[in-house]
Amino acid sequence: MRCIPAILVILVAGCLQSHEQTAVPTNFSENGTGVVRERVFFREPTSQHSVLISLSTLAEIPDSTDASDLTLQPGVNADWAFRRDGIDVDANLVHRILESASIIDADDPRIHQWHFAPWFDATMTADDRQWEVHVYLGGLAVLESSGKRGVIFYSLDNS
Repeated sequence: MRCIPAILVILVAGCLQSHEQTAVPTNFSENGTGVVRERVFFREPTSQHSVLISLSTLAEIPDSTDASDLTLQPGVNADWAFRRDGIDVDANLVHRILESASIIDADDPRIHQWHFAPWFDATMTADDRQWEVHVYLGGLAVLESSGKRGVIFYSLDNS
C-alpha cells in the first residue's frame, strides 16, 4: 500500500509541465495567386488553469450559421435544464450560445468562479476548422480546436 502514494506523486509530477508563453504562429499557405493569410482563432495571453488544462484567448468566435457535421452529446444536467427551463439541446441552442457569446481572456479571474455544471458537448466544422464545444450551465463554454482551448461567456436571457 505504500507504493500507491509514490505512484500518484509520479503521475501528478508527469502531468505538471512547465508552461511557456508561445506566440501564436501566423499560418500562411501558397496558392496560385500568391500568399494567403489563414485566419487565426487564438491569441495570447495563455494561462495555466490546472494541472490538466491550459487556456488561450480566442481571437474570434466561430461562425455557427454555416456549421456542418454538428454532433451533440447531452451531459448529465441536460434533462434537468430541460425540465427547469424547457431548453432542449439542439443545433439552434448551439447557434444561440455562440451568437450571444463574448470572449474571455485566458487569465480572467472570473473563469475560476463557480458557475458551471456540465450541460452538453458538441463537435462541428465551422470556418474550415473542427471545433469541440463544451457547454456548462451558468454561462461558460470552452471552445477547442487544433489542441488549443478558449473560454467564452454566453447568455440565453434575451435569446
